[in-house]
Amino acid sequence: MTPKQEKFCQEYVVDLNGTQAAIRAGYSPRTAQEQSARLLSKAMVAQKISELKKQQVAKTEIRADDVLACLAKIAYCDPRLLYDENGKFLHPSKLPVSIAFAVAGIEHTDKGGVRIRLNDRVKALELLGKHLALFRDRLEVQSTSQVVVYIPDNGRGDSTLAITDDTNVQQQQ
Repeated sequence: MTPKQEKFCQEYVVDLNGTQAAIRAGYSPRTAQEQSARLLSKAMVAQKISELKKQQVAKTEIRADDVLACLAKIAYCDPRLLYDENGKFLHPSKLPVSIAFAVAGIEHTDKGGVRIRLNDRVKALELLGKHLALFRDRLEVQSTSQVVVYIPDNGRGDSTLAITDDTNVQQQQ
């Protein structure tokens, strides 16, 4: 790999944006999109990116189970748990962990109130659903095909050879 391709791989794992990675690696902004598509189709580049991703995961110790658990906490957060039994907002240090994951921000208003912004529940559910393959972005068509070949049987009748797409071969007479 060239040094420029190596730099592209390093930059790509930063944000997984091929066009921006190509620009940061020194490719022309005008052709960066095409260059990134070309680079990502190369086996050596794909292998290097895969290695870098594995190193990134090992370094940060992020596991898929942890990400899914966090998304589940956001998706299933109960906003009622933000308040104590008197209806007063809990101090952030007192929030249950399951709720703390869902809180995106806390602002104190001019009138002494508190404004709480939660992470997007629908987005978390969407990501969980995609992981579980509950949603399909494209139509999947399944079909079975059959090729029938007629082979003359030296005047003793027709033989039929049927070949299906799962490589079953059946001889019929």
